[in-house]
Amino acid sequence: DVDEKATTPCGHVFCFGCASREVDMRGRCPLDRLPATRAQLEPCPQPLHATEAPAACASTRAHDHG
Repeated sequence: DVDEKATTPCGHVFCFGCASREVDMRGRCPLDRLPATRAQLEPCPQPLHATEAPAACASTRAHDHG
């Protein structure tokens, strides 16, 4: 679900689908490429606002979910 957010071990926030796809395929955070696994992805509370989570580096509009 595009609305579900996940936080990587390094603190970056992505939609769950994009984060899980990257860690499954490449074993890393989509932004800084530090090692990560799907088991390390943590749910991120909703709603996500930049003022609530300054580590957020991507939004659901910033990348392709196709």
